[in-house]
Amino acid sequence: MSDNSESSTESHGSYTCQSTNHSGRLVVTSEGIQFQPFVASHNQWKVAFNKLKRMEKVNTIVQVGSGKDLLFYDADDVTYSASNVAKRDEVFTQIVGYSNVKWQVVG
Repeated sequence: MSDNSESSTESHGSYTCQSTNHSGRLVVTSEGIQFQPFVASHNQWKVAFNKLKRMEKVNTIVQVGSGKDLLFYDADDVTYSASNVAKRDEVFTQIVGYSNVKWQVVG
């Protein structure tokens, strides 16, 4: 019988996007968000929900892609970006729900 004393992280969604010009997936888990590039040698990042200070929806004008981006700011004011996020509004709502991060309409 195996010992399951370690807490497991549950995935709630995975969405195609880009970060720092690398294609990959934005994954929403029970503990936070992370970018997983399709090419393993490219940088991956993750932000735990308890470290997520703020996030923003950004609409950019682009020639290719959706222009629907998300910016994440952690407790140390490090910014992480996900661009051309598939189902961006769904992802945003999901993160707000799981993280309890405060948000407001601006602009």
